[in-house]
Amino acid sequence: MRKPKPNPLLETVVLAKERANLALRLLSEREPDAFEVLYTDFTQLVYGGGKVWFLPILDHRTRTGTSKPSMRF
Repeated sequence: MRKPKPNPLLETVVLAKERANLALRLLSEREPDAFEVLYTDFTQLVYGGGKVWFLPILDHRTRTGTSKPSMRF
């Protein structure tokens, strides 16, 4: 098995430690306004016709969100 190429973004996040999580820093100071802090998740769903990526975007405060199906393959 081949070793993956270095990921400069991941290296930066690892070096920044807790400073990399901007949401955590804001949440420790105050409650954010609606749609000021958003979360996302990339989930691959497998079904009888193939696979699709589910990419929800959720608001921290209102717990509402939106999602859009991504590419099928």
